[in-house]
Amino acid sequence: MARLWNNDLWHIYNGSIIKYCKGNVVVVWRSDSINYFLNHNGQGIRNYKMTFAKNVFLFLLIFTLIFTISCSKKECEKTLDCDQKRCFTVSCDEGVCNYEPKENCCGNDIKEELEDGKPGNECTCPQDYGRCDKSEGDYLERYCKDEECVPGVDEENIKRVKLSNDKALSPCEINIYKEYDEPFIVGKSNILIKFTIIDIDNDIKPPIIITKLRLFESGEDYLLGEKDVNLKLAGIGDEASTELNFSYDMDKSEEEKKIKLVMNYQYNQPEREKVDDEYVMIDKIYRKDYSETFPDKFIIVNPSMI
Repeated sequence: MARLWNNDLWHIYNGSIIKYCKGNVVVVWRSDSINYFLNHNGQGIRNYKMTFAKNVFLFLLIFTLIFTISCSKKECEKTLDCDQKRCFTVSCDEGVCNYEPKENCCGNDIKEELEDGKPGNECTCPQDYGRCDKSEGDYLERYCKDEECVPGVDEENIKRVKLSNDKALSPCEINIYKEYDEPFIVGKSNILIKFTIIDIDNDIKPPIIITKLRLFESGEDYLLGEKDVNLKLAGIGDEASTELNFSYDMDKSEEEKKIKLVMNYQYNQPEREKVDDEYVMIDKIYRKDYSETFPDKFIIVNPSMI
């Protein structure tokens, strides 16, 4: 063992130099440099380091040349050697296949105003624009309609709810039929309400007139929609219908609410009254209201808020 450089320890073993530095073994060089180390002491060590660096540089240079040569193989000899791609003009230039995009062609990876003669968007050219199928909530989504990507609810996901109940009112028995979309789409859907007289008191003077319909959030005084009407029901079997919509400002694009329907109606009933010491029959107007709550919550969506 010899101390050849500062306080580091060196070993000569089987024609190689091994260095011990702070408990670690460091690979050094073969025996063709041993005498140089022994004869030149510290200066020899520095020259050895330079020789090692030169060998590393030479190795990297050779590796780079081999890699460059292996990667420089020609991709093509002629245009027919290149893969053909739709919406691209292909050519073989100096052994490389070049692809130039064609204008206004769906599939050239460019969003253009015209795609194959149609206005460019997600529905006419999903290859360039991406698909029109983004979800905007539990019910709202973007879908293609008339070649436009629009927010809303796909027709296939809309259910038509139908409800019917008989109610004994003063002075008649009436059937109230209701029909609406679920989810209810603001600006598109409506609530169809139809009234049918089942029975009517004989002591009133027809018709029964429904004058106003209102929608409230159940348990609240918050008005969600209203409509003035003039629906007249004169006798048994008579029907009258109208459509009602929500008109309130929504906080979110999708809401669920328990809804109460309030109906205002009136009728005339002849009554005997004394006038100038004589009793005469006078039609007296009675105004009343009726309310009922829909059994299930309304799912209300507003695509315009997206």
